Amino acid sequence: MREKDPTVSDQRVGRLDKINAGTIVRLICKISGIRSNKIGANDLDRKFSYFEVEESAARHVWHSVNKATLDGRTVQVRQVTCKKKRYKKQQRLS
Repeated sequence: MREKDPTVSDQRVGRLDKINAGTIVRLICKISGIRSNKIGANDLDRKFSYFEVEESAARHVWHSVNKATLDGRTVQVRQVTCKKKRYKKQQRLS
């Protein structure tokens, strides 16, 4: 199986919006047309959600999903290299 990389951040949509990880996966698949097996781990924070996409699909997902709407909210997508929480954990270990 290919590594899911890079991580893409789905901004402004999180647990406060009463959505779950399946909602994010369905949104990505429906709008971009990719299959769910190209989507890796996803994690929902209060105001943000993070998901991993195979590198070969990342650009297409970004162009397709960016500025889409989910339950009346505009979705903004950006590429990130690591989540803030993981980054903090890595910093403590160093």
